[in-house]
Amino acid sequence: MLSNIIKIAISPILYAIFSLFWGIFISFPFLILQGLFKAARFFGFELINIIIFKAEPGDYSFKLSNLPIAFLAFLIYALAFTIVFILISFAKYHVRKRKNGNTEHLRFKNVLRQSMAAFLWALLLPFLIFVINIVLSIVFEYFGKVLELQTNKNFDIAESLYVALNNNASWAINSVQNHQFLPMPYIEYLSQSISSSMSIGLIFIKNTVVAWMCVIFLGAILVDIVKNSLIQFTLFIISPLVAAKSIDDNGIAIVKWKNSFTKSSISIFISLLSLHFFVVFILILSPAKEKLNNLGTAVGLVADLIIYIGAAYSVKSTNKLISYLLGIELSDFSFKKAGQFIKRTVGFGKQAAIAGAAVATGGATLGATLSKGGFANTLGGLIGKASNLSKVSANKNLAKSLGMSNNFIKSSFSNVGSNQPLKQRRMLDIYKKAATDLKTGTINKKALNDYESLKKYNNYQINYQKEMLKKNKSIDSNLDNKWALFGEQELKQIHLKNKIQQNEYKQKIADLENNLKLLNNYDENINNSNDEK
Repeated sequence: MLSNIIKIAISPILYAIFSLFWGIFISFPFLILQGLFKAARFFGFELINIIIFKAEPGDYSFKLSNLPIAFLAFLIYALAFTIVFILISFAKYHVRKRKNGNTEHLRFKNVLRQSMAAFLWALLLPFLIFVINIVLSIVFEYFGKVLELQTNKNFDIAESLYVALNNNASWAINSVQNHQFLPMPYIEYLSQSISSSMSIGLIFIKNTVVAWMCVIFLGAILVDIVKNSLIQFTLFIISPLVAAKSIDDNGIAIVKWKNSFTKSSISIFISLLSLHFFVVFILILSPAKEKLNNLGTAVGLVADLIIYIGAAYSVKSTNKLISYLLGIELSDFSFKKAGQFIKRTVGFGKQAAIAGAAVATGGATLGATLSKGGFANTLGGLIGKASNLSKVSANKNLAKSLGMSNNFIKSSFSNVGSNQPLKQRRMLDIYKKAATDLKTGTINKKALNDYESLKKYNNYQINYQKEMLKKNKSIDSNLDNKWALFGEQELKQIHLKNKIQQNEYKQKIADLENNLKLLNNYDENINNSNDEK
């Protein structure tokens, strides 16, 4: 009774300290998170419209006069190059038409056809980029509206996360409705501090960990979006040169350009979409969180941390799946950082954040326990073990999806260490590379039956690449005997292409041979361990 009276007496001071720490460690990162989310959309769709088309957000008008001077300069240069190339081809046609009339005539027609296609492509490209960018922006906007209908609330990602993290408390909802991330009111704080000082400290820790984790998560995605936006701008500026080059290489340069631009566009769209999926996953997992909260405050804290971290890793898996289906590499830097950040935050909570929570709640026992690091170390150990087990399980699932036999998985994982997920992943990458058909890009699952099958298939690919290299060299050496069929410039270009192809074969052979050495090392380690047994 006396302790409660003392708490009530000093509660205004404790609440002031609590509010100060809440503002620094929770409100501040949530405001950053909210700003980053808005910035992500700006850099994803609106930045490219501004720097290329000088179009304000929501402005769907297109004017050629607004295009960058650099693009117009490249366009003029490309058109000049095209005209010069046509004139040279026309001169060649007149000089050689007596010797190879039909052949030169076909070549000149091909140059004209490629020139016309390149010219139209260079002119229409700005408009196509503008339309694609607007379509993606509209799709993304409507996806956000669907999310609003699902939650029945007009909250952005930061506000939705804040409300869910605080168990849909009325004070949290009222706070975000005013676009703020304020701590619980004084009356709520006083009520909880009297009933359970520990609950306030745990709420503080939970909000701090998740808030800063998500800042790292979203911040890294934003960096990736900005990178891809600037790549798009660069591709746009050099597109006239690509169009001009396509006259000479039968459109190979244009195909490479389109692949690069498509990859960057989809990467931006998927990165932005993943932010909404993060909220969707949290909403799906909320019922499970409510049940776990009934088991106690400590269990509820761990459940919250695992659920939000799990949601982030689920988005990672979704990104990887989309990457696999579309053949596009998507950055997972943010998720790695999020995992690292959790470990750092536990240590951080052991110092300033946890100390602040303890002081603000006025709980001496809790403050002593946390400041000594008992709870932080326990929580850190649980999170570390759970994360490690999750990574090992993911590696085993990956091994099964590759087609590895159960015995092969068991012996391989035992070889590198049953609780060494990073080493396991490096090993699986080596196996995958050895079993991947370089012609089709598919995985030969029969090669993953055991080490011998894997090494045998790796050797087969080495021999195949050597045979292709030999054939290419033979063809290249015989070209000089057929010089009459080609012009001098064309012959040089064919030699150059063959040289590039030969270098690619040599690089593949070197990579495969290096991979074989790594496979032999794994095989020797397994044999040595079997001998010791």
